[in-house]
Amino acid sequence: MKRKKESVYQKTEKLLRAYPALKDHVSDENEYMNMIFKGKSKSITSWSKTPSEFHEDQALHQRFDSLQRSKADIERIEKALSKPDVVPYMPVVEAAYFLIKDDGNRPTNEDVAQRLHMDPRTVSRHRKSAVERISVHLFGSDAIV
Repeated sequence: MKRKKESVYQKTEKLLRAYPALKDHVSDENEYMNMIFKGKSKSITSWSKTPSEFHEDQALHQRFDSLQRSKADIERIEKALSKPDVVPYMPVVEAAYFLIKDDGNRPTNEDVAQRLHMDPRTVSRHRKSAVERISVHLFGSDAIV
């Protein structure tokens, strides 16, 4: 069975939902890298003498590369969220995508509406407008098609 291609809108929502976890991940990985390199050269390149040392170096390189990709994603998201056409929608974006309820679920439009003292339909419209605008900032003309 062929899986349907994810839309830019869906990718944007996925990035927004992942944003808080990405920030936590980067913070944790920065702590780990600081611990690993404490008192050592900041280069992650070293000469391995045994195959196990080579695999450890390779794993560290992969982890470092992943950290760099995560930092770049956070930077892209934060840049998009700071754009003037997105800023007015930030209360809805923050409440809808960055908060987790006590039960571990994301808030519904009704939950967000109650929290922000808005009508649920207004929350829905603001959410849609925000994601469409953020999509353009993240994915360029691919979001317009």
